Amino acid sequence: ISYRNVTFDTTRLRDGYYNLSVNATTQGTATNITANVSIIIDNTGVNVSLVTPTNNTNTSATSISIQVTANDSLSGLGTVDAQLRSPTGNTGTRQSLSLASGTIYSGTWSVTYTLPATDDTYNVTIFANDTALNQKVTNITTIIVDTTRPNATTLSPVNSGNASGTITVRAGANDTLTGIVNVPFQFR
Repeated sequence: ISYRNVTFDTTRLRDGYYNLSVNATTQGTATNITANVSIIIDNTGVNVSLVTPTNNTNTSATSISIQVTANDSLSGLGTVDAQLRSPTGNTGTRQSLSLASGTIYSGTWSVTYTLPATDDTYNVTIFANDTALNQKVTNITTIIVDTTRPNATTLSPVNSGNASGTITVRAGANDTLTGIVNVPFQFR
């Protein structure tokens, strides 16, 4: 038996379905053509679009729903993963999304993503691979994880002070990551 190898650049062909056969010829011109082997040429990456979360979502939760639509009409999706990455170097774990509806060719993929414990602004990065091993890596949206309570201090009146008539109540509040939205005052 004599084995032969040939390397072929599939990017020279359009994506699609092909039949492959081998033609062996002896010096005496006897010929044998093998049966066709069907293959799919797929050099096109996956299409991915974000469903949730919306861009610049603020959360203090320990998890968040990540949902994407993804399609690859030729070879189908193999895996879809999500990971949170911050510009400061903090990262969450890479977590697999599951096919929630549709097919591996066109469907909705989702995961309840366990958020990192470190407060930061994170890019949601999606890794989508089709079964032909074409990978699409995309930073889809930004979320802000802020589990630290804001600082709040009553500045006046002083504790155990006396008051009558009209008084002015002053408070200081700050939050270095997401800022302060409101500061309600309560009298009990």
